[in-house]
Amino acid sequence: MVVIMIMHALIAMVIPLPEGIDPANPESFRENIHLFTTTDFVLATVVHALGTITAAFVAAKIVINNKLMFGIVMGIFFLVFGVMNSIEIGAPGWVTAMDLVVAYLPMGWLGAKLAGGENKHAGMTL
Repeated sequence: MVVIMIMHALIAMVIPLPEGIDPANPESFRENIHLFTTTDFVLATVVHALGTITAAFVAAKIVINNKLMFGIVMGIFFLVFGVMNSIEIGAPGWVTAMDLVVAYLPMGWLGAKLAGGENKHAGMTL
């Protein structure tokens, strides 16, 4: 989550949020969602994907066994919060679909695999 927060802040320094949006207020996002561009939405998905892959990688590096499982658990954890976030800010359907399909479970799996995740103990070698 920290990676996502830092990356959103860095992107906002380069590409400012549309006028009138308070980043600390989800209702502000909901009311002004129409001001966001496709670039804004794609960058948000990239940020979510990088946050998930980082968490999965770290989790898989920390544990001794079941690395792949822990990476996927991180993907599920981020997926749950991604769904909650999409509902809270009222993102367009295509944005929610892109974010949920690309940014969470595949990145959890990839982060664990990059960390050397093989799950021989649970029979989950993917």
